[in-house]
Amino acid sequence: SGCGKSTLLRCVNRMSDLNDAVRIKGDMVLSGESIFASHVDVIQLRKRMGMVFQKPNPFPISILENVIFPLRVDGERNR
Repeated sequence: SGCGKSTLLRCVNRMSDLNDAVRIKGDMVLSGESIFASHVDVIQLRKRMGMVFQKPNPFPISILENVIFPLRVDGERNR
């Protein structure tokens, strides 16, 4: 507890990009490629390294919309 597991995963998923106060120093390489490279698609990166949060934080939409949200992001439209 409190050893930085979630912080490490947030770094790998580039969740810290959402915080304007965060400064990035150094580099993190995944499969031989910097996760901070300008051409890296953050959505694709997050799909490769998933996170399950302890406290649920659904979007302010219906339960159904929250469940199918990842499919929509991935381009799936077939009901």
